[in-house]
Amino acid sequence: MPAAGTAANPPCTGCSAAISTAPRLIWLLKERMARAAELVANTTLPCREIATLVGIASPYDFSMLFRKFHGHGARRYRTDCRRL
Repeated sequence: MPAAGTAANPPCTGCSAAISTAPRLIWLLKERMARAAELVANTTLPCREIATLVGIASPYDFSMLFRKFHGHGARRYRTDCRRL
């Protein structure tokens, strides 16, 4: 079997595009979650509206991403910020 990247077996052309955009997507997601945290802490907007404002289509996805990035859910984050 020929090695990847040889004339008989060219490298995956779609893979390089996906790899080169991955850092940008990670950066974008971090920016969205930082903005979401700001909105959760400083407004009374419901999470579904915040999700839409930061570009996350699904409230479920927003909830899972928020928990992943901030360690707990948006409700607890908002409560903790109000106590400070």
